Parts: sequence; structure tokens; C-alpha cells
Amino acid sequence: MQKSRIFLFLLLAFILGTGIGSFVAIPFFISFCILVTSIVFLVWTWFNPKLKLIGFCLIILVLGILRYNASLPKVDIENIQFYNGKEVVFQGIVSKEPDVRIDKTKLTINSQQLTVGDYQRKVQGRVLVTVPLYPGYDYGDKLEISCRLEQPKEFNNFDYPGYLACHGIYSLCYWSKINIISRDQGNRIYTAILSLKSKLQNIINSTLKEPQASLLSAMLLGNKRNLSPDFQEELNITGTRHLTAVSGLHVTVLAMIFMNIAVLFVRRQTAFYFAIAALVLFIILVGAPASAVRAGIMVFLLLLAQRLGRLKNATNAVVLAGVLMLLVNPKLLSSDVGFQLSFTAVLGIIWLYPHTKNFGVGIYPYWLKKFSWLSKSIAVTLAAQIFAFPLVWYHFGYLSLVAPLSNVFILPVMPFVLGLGFLFGLPSVIFSWLAKIFVWPVWLVLSYVAGAVKIFSKIPFASISTGHVPWWFVVFLYILIGCWVYNINQKNKYPIE
Repeated sequence: MQKSRIFLFLLLAFILGTGIGSFVAIPFFISFCILVTSIVFLVWTWFNPKLKLIGFCLIILVLGILRYNASLPKVDIENIQFYNGKEVVFQGIVSKEPDVRIDKTKLTINSQQLTVGDYQRKVQGRVLVTVPLYPGYDYGDKLEISCRLEQPKEFNNFDYPGYLACHGIYSLCYWSKINIISRDQGNRIYTAILSLKSKLQNIINSTLKEPQASLLSAMLLGNKRNLSPDFQEELNITGTRHLTAVSGLHVTVLAMIFMNIAVLFVRRQTAFYFAIAALVLFIILVGAPASAVRAGIMVFLLLLAQRLGRLKNATNAVVLAGVLMLLVNPKLLSSDVGFQLSFTAVLGIIWLYPHTKNFGVGIYPYWLKKFSWLSKSIAVTLAAQIFAFPLVWYHFGYLSLVAPLSNVFILPVMPFVLGLGFLFGLPSVIFSWLAKIFVWPVWLVLSYVAGAVKIFSKIPFASISTGHVPWWFVVFLYILIGCWVYNINQKNKYPIE
């Protein structure tokens, strides 16, 4: 067996172990016994290559379980989670961009000091605090908060505790009394990024009307809170919800389309740097959230493999990147939808893009292939969509029957939305009068996107609302997709590595 294949098996064993640890509570003693047994098995089968590989995989699998267990918080008097259910007064710093919604704001607070009764102590841990829209609070504000700490609970079949745990949050705070102690206590670079994002948001709101303003805010800045409920429903029906979410699928497809368009004007090596610059700029504009940064890392590896002409050999690099991210935060695998979509979308492009690029899988006409950037953009979209759709179905409960067609019409114009959005927004931060010049082409492209979403959403039986899909069915779908991909790779002499 090739060394690269052995390395891949070991990486997958760690991912499997992390997954097992996420869903099954395995005591440390049992994990330790399995680890010792695996080491004994490895030594006993050392001269049998296949059994030796199984032994190594078992050891790595147990290490994945142990790593997940180690990521669970130690609840003691120095962790603010210990005080859930009690009335407390604590101090902390707003550590993320405030999540401003229609009727409230959610603040992520890194706690520093806590007062319970007559004593004070230093504490750590994050708290999600819900506050009114006014007065407003900013990233870097140091606050004193008086409230009752609550334990997160599930609602509407949504694992809210797991979602918050992925972000290191185990305590909630409602109906709080807040005093501002000081301001500007955050990272200066991140503060500057959020300041730029805020200025761009103000320019968009003052220049464009709805729904174009909220659509550009979601696509360019990741601010999807202002989208109307009706338009969000249309996005669900047409399978284009990812357009307004800073997910791995969104970032992956955009970066590959930027790369294909750049190749038309410059050499491929130069186009690589153009695509990376566009990717970095996009991540900065959305406020550099962890989800976008993780997606950016995976997409960088994908573009690098394409630049080196070794796309088919990029699997190990992408899986290794995923393992390194899980080493940092093992909860991503089970609770972070963005991480899951990043992973599947990138693998879909690696394994399917060469075939959809060459043959178009028969769904778009021959004349379209003459426009190479457009046909390649569609090929990228199809490859990513095929691998991501089981997860999208699982998490959102929608099966869009028009998604392949709607994405073919909408995704190829996304680079123009972002490109014109950059030209519209960034110069306008310095010279506000430029916004009136660039607003018309931006409005035109956004109107096309909004109109296409509305038209496809009106098609009879455009989608099926299935509700919750069982996890075993998603696994079954991925087994079918895997068998199909393996079959076409074997027929075309294109091994997955």
C-alpha cells in the first residue's frame, strides 16, 4: 500500500475517533484500556503489514476520543459555568462582534471576575448575554453584568447546547443589568476590521434599497440578519441559502470561480495570487470570523493544489488541515455546520471537478463550453453541491428539487456581485461620492440575483420540506456518493489520492 494511502487512513482514524467521542460518552478508564490493548495488538502483529496498520489506526482512533474528552470544560469554581442557576455579578470583555438582530443584541463575553454574595474571584469562560438594541455595545467593551446565569437548552430539535459549546459557550444571561467599565479593550487589528465593516454597512444602507441592500450585506459582509423572512424562505426553496452564509461551500465556490475568471486575463500563476488576495479581502470584510478563516485555509490548499497541477492528490492535504482544526477544537466535527460544509465542498471539488469540467455531466449545452470560465464555474458549483447536499438536507430540512438549476443561473454571477461590491464599497469609504457612481451596476447584478431566486422559488414543487432527516440516512447517501465517485474515477483512470 502507498504511504500516502496509509497516511490518509491514519488521518481518517483520528476524525472517526473524534466523531465517536462527540456522540458517545466513553469513560477515560475504558478509553485507556482500549489504547493499551491496541498497543499490545500492534506489537504482536508488527510483522504483518495489514494488521499493523489496523493497530496504528486503533491507537489514533482512541487518541481522537481522548482529545475530544479533553476539550470538555472542567467545571470548578474558577469556571463561570459552575455558577449556572445563580444570581451573579461578573465582569468581562465583549470578545466578538455584537450579533445585532431585529429586536435584540447578543454579546459574547469573556468573563474575568465574578462576585457571588460577599466574595470575589477570578473566573474564565464565555457567556452569551442577550441585551436590548439600545444602548449599543461594541467589541472590546469591558462590562459589569448582573444577571442569573442559565444553562443552554435544546429547542425545536436543535442542539443549541452543542452549537454554543462549539464556540466555548456554556452559560446564558437574560434580563441583565449592565454597566460599562471601559472601552477599546480588544485587539486593535480586529477592531479596525470591524470598523471598516461598519462603514461599508452604512454605505450600503444609505445607497441601496431593499432587497438589494440586505442581499449585498449578506453576500459581501456576512450580515444576513436584515434579510426578510420571505426572501430567506425563497433561498431555502431554491437551494441557494449558502449564498448569504459565510460557509465553506460559499467561500470554496467563490474562490474557484475567481480563479477561473482570473486565468482569462493573466497567467495561471498570477491568477493564483489574485484569487488568494480576493479570498483574504473577503474574509476581512466579513469580520474574519473563525468559520470563514477555517474555510479560507481549506480553500487555500485547494487553490495551491490546482496551481501545482496536483488537484487529484490534494485529498491528504485537505484532510490533514481538517485534523489540525479538530486538534484545536474537536467540537467542530459534530456541531459546526460551516466546518462540515467546508470539508465536503472541498472534497467534492477535488474528486468531481475534473470530471464535471471535462464532460459537464451532460446537463449544460455544448455552446456553453465555449465560455470556459462560465462552464468551469458551473462545474465547480455542481461538484461542491453534490457533496454538500446531504448535509444541507440534514441541517435545514429542505430538499430543493430546483437547486442544481437555480445555482447554475445564479452562482456564475457571484464574482461580479463581490467584485462590483468591492469597487462600490471600498473606494466609497474614502470618497463617499463614488458610491453614487458604482451603485448602478451593483444594483443591476443584485436585482438579477434576487429576481432569479424569486422566479425559481415559484416553480411548482420546487422543494420538499422533509423536516429532520435521520443521521443514518445521511451516512447512507454519502456511501452511495462515495461508490459513484469511486466508479467514475476507476473508469476514467483517475485514482483518488
